[in-house]
Amino acid sequence: MTEERFEFRDGLRGEEATAIADLLRSVVLTPDLPLAGSEVGERYFREKYDPERVHDWEEDIVMTVWDGDDLAGFGRARKNGFITHVFVAEEYRKQGLGTRLLRILEESLAAEGLHFIFLDADTRSVGFYERHGWNRREPGNPVGDGTLLISMEKRMD
Repeated sequence: MTEERFEFRDGLRGEEATAIADLLRSVVLTPDLPLAGSEVGERYFREKYDPERVHDWEEDIVMTVWDGDDLAGFGRARKNGFITHVFVAEEYRKQGLGTRLLRILEESLAAEGLHFIFLDADTRSVGFYERHGWNRREPGNPVGDGTLLISMEKRMD
């Protein structure tokens, strides 16, 4: 792992909100994603990941990871125990950054006194979470084109 070249930053400042919004919109607004490929889907994601809306996450637990001036990934969790994002840009994957972000979010939520934490994983990332001690809660929830989100939980004590 080449973690030493990366800088992990806790919290959310203006520059992080803009970089997160840009990164998310660059990924979800691609023609190969059915929801983003429609006018309604594109409008939804442009609004959802507007920098001003991302800036509203400042009450949440947010961790960004940087390679110089480039955002390599980020994680976000609500203090109620729900992890909303663990995201690493494609060119930075397979370097342990997702594992580190997940661990930081888990530790932060455990420090809040939570005994169980939750997330919804897309079908491609379920194995990643299972390798890190997460368990499936339900068979899955269809989203838009039929892609399933798998509800998962992890006991923290």
